[in-house]
Amino acid sequence: MPVVLRGPRGRSDNFRFVLDTGTTTTMIATDIAERLGFSARDAV
Repeated sequence: MPVVLRGPRGRSDNFRFVLDTGTTTTMIATDIAERLGFSARDAV
């Protein structure tokens, strides 16, 4: 599922990762993103 990572300032520095390897990869990517200071949310 696509995951949208919004930059700390919410500007145009948004990243879109298409993760098609499963929920585990999504959770890992979300955890890494949050550690890097991004707020991650699923694009539904």
